[in-house]
Amino acid sequence: MIKYCISDLKTVMENPIFSQSIKDKKSIGGIVIIPSSPENLTKTRVYGAEIIDTFKANDIQFNQVKYIDTLEDLSGISNSINDYSVIFLMGGRTKIQNTFLSPEHEESSEVEFLKGLGLVDFHLEVHFDIHNTLQKTFITSSIDEAYCIPDSGAIIECEGQISIIGDVYQYTQGQFEKMVGAYE
Repeated sequence: MIKYCISDLKTVMENPIFSQSIKDKKSIGGIVIIPSSPENLTKTRVYGAEIIDTFKANDIQFNQVKYIDTLEDLSGISNSINDYSVIFLMGGRTKIQNTFLSPEHEESSEVEFLKGLGLVDFHLEVHFDIHNTLQKTFITSSIDEAYCIPDSGAIIECEGQISIIGDVYQYTQGQFEKMVGAYE
């Protein structure tokens, strides 16, 4: 399975290297959309349609679009989730979205640490801004290692190999280092 880790779909799709990469590497299949507002099905469908339209505008088609609208949907699909070409986690209210991913999670009054589906074995920080001191302070005080993805960046993980497109930073040992990828 190929895993794409991005921060902003519309922005990264403007990078022709990324859009061509996803066209070349994705298998014909379906997309699973996990909403951040399951209590508002209309909003989920509107934003979901925008996601699908962004893919279509780049000649990326899916033979099935599945929305996870209830916890029962997620438990029913968990065994077959790897059969989908794309698993799309919508942004927004992550506390609500996390209920779909892992009902048991750690919380504090300031920060919520989310567990995921276990599809990658690294920590991600999305919408990263290397000039945002508050964001960097949060990362350095709470995480040992992470990939930090600005809106213009992407990570592609395939069979344990990581490829970088655009801007991506690696945080390790107290330092942020801009990664140089094969797709600069």
